[in-house]
Amino acid sequence: MLYSVRNKYSLVYPIICIILLLIISGCGSSDSTSTDGEVSNDTFAVQVSPASISLAAGQEIELTYVVTNSDGITVVASINTQPDLGEVTIDEGAQAILFSAGDEVGSGQFEIIFSSNSISESIAVSYQITATNSSEDDNDGGNEGDGGEGDGEVDTTDYKITWPTDYITLFEDEVVTINLNRNYELNGDVLENFYLNAANLNGQLSQDSSQYLISADPAEEDTYGELLAVSEIDGVVNEQPIQIIYYNKNRDLETVEPPVIALIEPVIELNLYQSSTINFDIYDPDSDRISYRVISAPSAVTTHVNKALYGYELTVSLNQNLESDSETLTLEVSDGHLTDQIDILLTQSNTPADENDAPVLSIEENVTLSLIKKLTGLESDKIAQFAYVLTDNNKEFVDLTFSSTTDDFTITNNPPYFSVFSDDVSELQYEQVTISANDAGYESKLTFHLYIKDNFTSFLGGNPNLAPLIEVPLLSPLLESKTMSFDVVIEDFEDHPYSIAVVADESILTSEISGDQVTITATLLAQPDDLNTEFDIVVTDVFGSERVETVSLTIYKNTPPAITADATALDIVETGQVQVAVSVEDVDEGSLEPQLIYDSSKMTAEYSDGLLTIEAFDLDELFTDNFIIRAVDEFGAVSELELPLIIRTDNSAPQITLSQSTIEIAPGQSESLLVNYFDPDGTELEITRYTNNSLLTESYDQNTGILTLSLDASATFQQTMTLVTTASDGFITVSETITVIVPIAPSPPELTINAFVPEVDEDETLIINFITDDQNGDNVIVSVQDGGTSNFLSLNVTVYDNYLQIVVPDNVTSITNYAIEVIATDDSTSNLSVSETIQFNVMPVNDAPTLGLVSNSIELTNDYITRINLNISDVDNDAADFTVELLADNGNAIPNTLEIAGLDVNSLQLKAAYKGISMVNQPLKLRVFDGQTYAEETLLVTALLQNNAPVFGDSIDSAQVLEDYTDQFDIQITDEDTPTDGDVASIKEINIGNVSGANPVSTTVVDGITVNTQIGVGVSVTQIEQFVSNNRIHIATAAGTGGSTVLLSVIATDGFVDIAHDIRLKIVAP
Repeated sequence: MLYSVRNKYSLVYPIICIILLLIISGCGSSDSTSTDGEVSNDTFAVQVSPASISLAAGQEIELTYVVTNSDGITVVASINTQPDLGEVTIDEGAQAILFSAGDEVGSGQFEIIFSSNSISESIAVSYQITATNSSEDDNDGGNEGDGGEGDGEVDTTDYKITWPTDYITLFEDEVVTINLNRNYELNGDVLENFYLNAANLNGQLSQDSSQYLISADPAEEDTYGELLAVSEIDGVVNEQPIQIIYYNKNRDLETVEPPVIALIEPVIELNLYQSSTINFDIYDPDSDRISYRVISAPSAVTTHVNKALYGYELTVSLNQNLESDSETLTLEVSDGHLTDQIDILLTQSNTPADENDAPVLSIEENVTLSLIKKLTGLESDKIAQFAYVLTDNNKEFVDLTFSSTTDDFTITNNPPYFSVFSDDVSELQYEQVTISANDAGYESKLTFHLYIKDNFTSFLGGNPNLAPLIEVPLLSPLLESKTMSFDVVIEDFEDHPYSIAVVADESILTSEISGDQVTITATLLAQPDDLNTEFDIVVTDVFGSERVETVSLTIYKNTPPAITADATALDIVETGQVQVAVSVEDVDEGSLEPQLIYDSSKMTAEYSDGLLTIEAFDLDELFTDNFIIRAVDEFGAVSELELPLIIRTDNSAPQITLSQSTIEIAPGQSESLLVNYFDPDGTELEITRYTNNSLLTESYDQNTGILTLSLDASATFQQTMTLVTTASDGFITVSETITVIVPIAPSPPELTINAFVPEVDEDETLIINFITDDQNGDNVIVSVQDGGTSNFLSLNVTVYDNYLQIVVPDNVTSITNYAIEVIATDDSTSNLSVSETIQFNVMPVNDAPTLGLVSNSIELTNDYITRINLNISDVDNDAADFTVELLADNGNAIPNTLEIAGLDVNSLQLKAAYKGISMVNQPLKLRVFDGQTYAEETLLVTALLQNNAPVFGDSIDSAQVLEDYTDQFDIQITDEDTPTDGDVASIKEINIGNVSGANPVSTTVVDGITVNTQIGVGVSVTQIEQFVSNNRIHIATAAGTGGSTVLLSVIATDGFVDIAHDIRLKIVAP
């Protein structure tokens, strides 16, 4: 939206936004005329949005305007007339117009004047002020009664208009008709408005309101716009936009050939809450580019069409179930003059799906206001940057990909921006970049356009004539010398006549063509092995467009027949009979009739339906020979199977021996025993084994003689079964019976968990006792596993004979529930088990915080601030919420000789109250409190004095003074600590005496300074002047003191150190 609403009350009214584009060119002529009659070249364009507003009394709404021009002229906005029912202010810096509605209901207009130096134009904005919505008050008390249906019901229908697509393209001079879908009847209850926010476009509803017609005026540039359908009922507004890309034709091409949509199978199967994408192409030999759009689709779907690297893509998303088994979507393409349409059948699969909302891709309106960017052809490296917004109500992972219509683009993504890079776009005409957002179900798209106007020197030929498409079935291998026919599917989208040809090595393949059926015949292969070869099917339309499909084919050599028999030798007793199953198969011809070669004086032999029957004659002696079975295929390939044959004149009975005749097997188990079969005559025996119950199965290892019996788990307990095995030498059959006893049904063990306290503090041990028992006398093994809370691995569980020892974790931050499944399993062959799930809570216990001091000693110098880091940590709480305090060792406040300069959870800043304080290892307590408990450390504080003594500067050491005279001396005193510590050096005391004498001293105070003077020296201090670095001492000498020497000693101090300076005064007579 290009506006915002600031509500003074509790309800925000929806506002409908349109953009009014006015091209101001002075009285409608091509040149603007100034006020003095001279012709002006000033031209500018103004966009104001919205141009019509509706709001509630007391609301404010902000409109925006954009002024563009090519001459850099200055355009000023001003108010022509203030509205009767509100107030308008203009912020030219933000290019914003603020309308504040008064408290009265009504409608009106206000005018904004846009003026340059020479021309001006006014734009009128209409407004509608409605009463404040009082529906909340109206509902008070409105639900009394019996609670039945009636006037108290709330209509929750989402009344909306849906478009068949989210995005269309169209040419200038085109008229496009788009079908509308409504989920309500047009009966006047729903207020509808359509706002076409686009330059060069006009729009209107059809007579029956079922379609929206967009007509495009001629213009010089590609532009971007939006069509917004707004439905409103009872103050609830639903907006459905469709984005529009307007194509400028650039030049008039003669387009006698219409575009053709190339789509072989116009059917899409849709899954609910998912997107499906099909690819198609467009053929048009006499146009530079094509516009495309979905103009009709059921309301259950949303669609998006975009140009791809190869061809075009149509993406259809199913947002709700189709109303019928199949519905139709109409796709339209245009070259600016002629169009083509195709109806695509939509069906829905029965695959169940979880409800899902599609991710939404939209323009980042604070950065990008268009899907189009015009280039000059001089750009390189980063040629364009766009901004987008991706939202997804379901908050699942969304895979974001970028694709373009050219390999020359490289795209980088730095949300909300993506950038397009290319080394050279000098030959670019029209390209697209599409963003796809895929949440594993839906695929949402947003397509951006880049173009260079008129970037061609001659007609480029449009989309070339499409060669016919060929679809060839997968061919099965072909036997040498055999023939195969197959149909090819050929589609020519321009309906051009075509011809078919087969190109092959004629020494390998020959071919015939009848209509769309191809017949190929393989020659006899000269090589001994199969041959993998290829041949081409060539389809050429009448204009010479040719499509070649290379077909792979395996020609295989003839295989001799295969003979198999279920016997490896024939052993017959005279006058006896034997039957053998014989198979004679040819992979190419199927079953063949065998030839039988044998001594017909000793036997007869017949073959019928796969069974060979041999009957021996009455012989006088033993006869041995080979019985031959022969087969010949159509190629003359011969196969033979020789079976050794013996005809005996006597016979002994076979023998079966068992290691045991009775065996016990539980359901679901297997047991083994030894079974041996023997024939004294060495005759191969025919063995059979069968059970009286299908749940009892057997397997026999002929090499080891082990017979394994398996009982199905579904068998019931406490019953008896049998297996009977026989051995036959063809003349005598013997048998043995094995009895299988199914035992009594086992029962699982019993597990009893004793009562326990279901709460335990963190880092403690919980003991839970249990009792196990097994009615079958089996041993019971107890094990544990996670009981469903998925945190079992954080426990340390040890299983003992009759109890569990559970060590719970330390430092849990909240009450944590644990579930453990205790499993008791017996050691029977069935491994029966029973389980119980125990649950308990681990209770958090607050741990005291810790102070990670590097050292417990802190040394202070003078009154400087010393900082130490506290390094507080706490496994249970956030250190930022702690209280930190510094106390004396007895828990009282710290001594006043110390000051806290700063104290928080990160550091302590401490200083002596003033310079000169001396203390050694003064104990203090540093305490941190987490709201429940505290930790403390003892700090030993030492305060040191760091001081430089003052010094006398340029001062005299001796002087001559007249008797009975007054004089003065300058004394300079400096202290290098003055800049850092603020120390001030001053005179503390002055002593006056003769050089040798020890007369008594009199003490006086002169200007606040003590002066000690020996009596009788004849010199006195009359005044002392002290300045920052210079001091002046005034003295007086008594009469008659000439010839004496007096020592004047000045004592100075900085408050910490005293220093002295002597001046020798020689008093002379005048």
